[in-house]
Order: sequence, then structure tokens, then C-alpha cells
Amino acid sequence: MGKEFKTIDEFVSYLRSRNRDSNINVRGGEIYSIGDVRMYNDGIDKVPFKFEFVDGNIDASNNDLMSFEFLPEDAKSYDISGNPGVTGILKEVTDKCSHWTFKKIYNQFIQNCLINDVWEDGVTNFDIIEEIWKETKNDIYWRIKMDSCQDTTNYLTRMTLIFWRIIMM
Repeated sequence: MGKEFKTIDEFVSYLRSRNRDSNINVRGGEIYSIGDVRMYNDGIDKVPFKFEFVDGNIDASNNDLMSFEFLPEDAKSYDISGNPGVTGILKEVTDKCSHWTFKKIYNQFIQNCLINDVWEDGVTNFDIIEEIWKETKNDIYWRIKMDSCQDTTNYLTRMTLIFWRIIMM
């Protein structure tokens, strides 16, 4: 049995102890953080409270989480690797995007999953997650392509587009 939080105050107290450089508060039953949220390597198996806003990175890696519905739709970056709920296409995407070059793509993918309610009531909806990944890849691909069309002299943009085609498609 993993770490369990019965009240939002208990959870926020835990967060504040792990994130002394962040300002973490509760408003209307939802959690807001100015700064990073670190809750990794702690054996957490469920987060029954929702983050509304994190103005920083959120790291929930290496726990016992099966669902990620607690994540905010907007954060600088997400890390949910090393959890048993990271399986199937979600694991594939997490593994492909582990390099810093693809972190922006991974973050966009996680945001799209949250917007489309992939995680609900502790369950991952794998029926839609693959479609979200395809849409995310397509969106990012066309953004890179448009950047390369606007500035064809930019070597980095062209190489990113080529690398994207080889690795991600």
C-alpha cells in the first residue's frame, strides 16, 4: 500500500514540505502552485485532489500511480515516468520523448490528454489516447514545417524537421 492522503490539507502539507521554494495554496478545493511541484519517488498510489494551476514543472515520477487526472492542464513540463499507469501507447510516447529535444512534444501530448479527459475516475481511456498522440504529432510536425518554410536558411529548423520525420513518424 502506497502513501495515502485523506484530506486536501494533509496533501498540501506534504507538498509544502517537499517544495519549500514553491508557493502552494488551496482555493475552492483545488491546488495552485507558483513554482515547481516535486512528488517523485514517494510510493504515492493515488492523488485524490486536482491541481488547477502549476506555474512550473510537475514531477510525479517513480510512484505507484495508475491515473494522472490530478495533473493540471497547464504546467511548464510533466514527468510521470516510472509509474505502473504508464503503459501501452503512453509508455511508448514517454520513452520516445524522454530526450530533452522532444520534451515540448511530450508536454503538449500530456496537455492534450488532460484536455480530452483521458484519465477519469482512476482509469486510463486507451481508446482515445492513440488518436490524441497522432493529432499531437501532426500538429507539431506542421508547426515545425511552417517554421522551416519561413526560414529555410535555419539549419537547426531543417535538421529538427528531418529528425522528426525519422524518429517520430
